Amino acid sequence: MQNSGPLVPFGLAVIALTAVLIVVPYLRGKSDALTAWNVFLLGVAIFIGVGCLEVAYGYFHWPELQWFQPTRGEIQRYMLGASIFYATLLFTYYKFPLARSIGAKVWNKWPPVSVGMLLFVLAICLILSAAAFASTQAVFLGPFVRNVSHKGAVFATVFSFCFWYRDRRNPLLLALFLGVLCYACLFAMMVFGGRRLLLSVASSPLICLYWLRWRHLSPKSNLVRLGLATMVALGVTAFYSTIRHYRSQSEERATFARLAESLHSTGFKKAVQEVSGNTLHYFSQYSAHYSLLTMRLVDDGTVPVEPLNSLAYVFAYPIPRAIWSNKPTSLGGPRLINDILHMPYHTNWGLGAVGDGYQEGGMAVIALYGFLAALGIRILDDAMRRQPDNVFLLAILCASAPHLVAWARGEVSIMTTEILEAFLFAWGLSLMCRFLFGTVNSTNMTGSPNHVFGHRRAPAGLVRK
Repeated sequence: MQNSGPLVPFGLAVIALTAVLIVVPYLRGKSDALTAWNVFLLGVAIFIGVGCLEVAYGYFHWPELQWFQPTRGEIQRYMLGASIFYATLLFTYYKFPLARSIGAKVWNKWPPVSVGMLLFVLAICLILSAAAFASTQAVFLGPFVRNVSHKGAVFATVFSFCFWYRDRRNPLLLALFLGVLCYACLFAMMVFGGRRLLLSVASSPLICLYWLRWRHLSPKSNLVRLGLATMVALGVTAFYSTIRHYRSQSEERATFARLAESLHSTGFKKAVQEVSGNTLHYFSQYSAHYSLLTMRLVDDGTVPVEPLNSLAYVFAYPIPRAIWSNKPTSLGGPRLINDILHMPYHTNWGLGAVGDGYQEGGMAVIALYGFLAALGIRILDDAMRRQPDNVFLLAILCASAPHLVAWARGEVSIMTTEILEAFLFAWGLSLMCRFLFGTVNSTNMTGSPNHVFGHRRAPAGLVRK
């Protein structure tokens, strides 16, 4: 695009800074590798860093939008917004004391581990997945059950894996885990058109392996393992990208027959072509393009400024639209594409954290969203450091990871609600389990069963061989 030259060094700088923030603390033994913070930073590198390169070197293929060419002023404002967002993230996560104090006081009480708890959790998740298919026409209950069932599929995978890992010689537990994994993968492809739910399910065993074992190994020995985990994540997303549009637009829901037909017709070659055909777009998905376009539409009055609309969306999310028809909606869906731009497509766009914040109040809102994102991430990471093999926390991380990556792409409102659902589902599930099976306090630093898996705690620093 025109005037996009400054985005190249800026994008490269974002990628380089992110790499330093992830790799250096890990190599120095100051941080784990697969933290919520590092996952979030990875998304920043992709959707802001690579996104800038896509604006400069990629092709914006929408024929109806070929008129859009960003001005120098718009490029500069985008880089300013991205810089404010990144600087606020770093300050809040590393220096803001409130995040640490909150993290030390929450997520400390959990149910003790038992076979009964495993069977109870799996039963809840199975019931939710069945209800998701049965309640599609329910006005009030249907949307709630459908969204919660997504988290249930990931939680079932994590719980079944962790219980098998405690007793790896037990063939029944292994068979249970493999059965749950296959079912959860099929369920994810049936009920969710995007790639994030399937990626959550497929990557859950690898994330759990890291926290249960790999984190105690040296960084050198982990390079191959983490590289393989990355290849698995990339392969899953590439594979599913070739078939994820198997639903016809006239279908209200997917059918297993159509899914099976699509699975039969795809293969390794199609997956490679999906990535190599347009690599920049495959990763960044026009995130910087859309941010720049949003800024233009806001500046010329085509799109109205809606102060803190993403926060309003999150708070209003539990209220059914049947009750509140005019409740806040995200901008990057049909409201922008059909109602404002009059484009003949049924799709959703991630407008980027910069685009969302700019449309909702400008640079101050961009900074606010960076602050809130880092605050929430810090709370989860602090809990994971204290309880690295807590199956509930592992399930939250696994269910949130793809949404954390995609948060910088947006929509901020949608990704935030997905992450909050994982927290709330774990909280509600733990309350039920505590009522049935009792409560242990994880703040007692002993080798007793207070630790969720009953193993002796690791020292305060990272333990590596």
